[in-house]
Amino acid sequence: MRSTKFRRFYSSICIGLLELPHSYVITGLGEIDKDVVIQTALVHDMGNIVKFNMSFMSEAFEPEGVAYWTGVKEEFIEKYGSDEHEVTQKIIEEMKVPERIVEVVTALGFAKAKESFETKDFRVKICLYSDQRVTPSGVASLERRMEEGYKRFLGRKDLPEGEIGRFPVLADYLRKIELQIIDHCRIKPEGINDEAIKSTCLHIKDFEIATHLTEF
Repeated sequence: MRSTKFRRFYSSICIGLLELPHSYVITGLGEIDKDVVIQTALVHDMGNIVKFNMSFMSEAFEPEGVAYWTGVKEEFIEKYGSDEHEVTQKIIEEMKVPERIVEVVTALGFAKAKESFETKDFRVKICLYSDQRVTPSGVASLERRMEEGYKRFLGRKDLPEGEIGRFPVLADYLRKIELQIIDHCRIKPEGINDEAIKSTCLHIKDFEIATHLTEF
């Protein structure tokens, strides 16, 4: 399935995430389906456009521009709704991606860090960890992401009573996941950076997303 509005949007905003799994040199885990990891990274946040603030880092929306992507955002909300998780689910169902990708997408999320730590499925660990290592401007350390995330978390007006202590617990599980992954890599966390993934980022726009109508 070639260039669609979702893929063009995602590659222009979060291309670092899409290629981050390629940075891993996994050892001692047997065969990991890299296609599933990459394709999960490509599709798992497609619904995020419905919550994007287009005035933030407007240069990231080039070359099409903010007006174009605001129009796409409005189209998505009209067609799929305004909840980013539900939108993502509807889109991947519409795309008819293979069930093995749907399974990994469904298992992802910061709130599921404990379950991701406990699972033996390293596809889930790698995808969640990758998600927590990027910003709209590029690759960041896990600690930086956790610090920024905690500030946003505390600033939420809808924060339920008793939830303040939950973020640090989930952040600790992500640190444990980082250790699990790095224990099987010939690369350290600081080795996963913008420079390290630069050479592979150029190829991601032509990456095929498998559907039930295509094959890996």
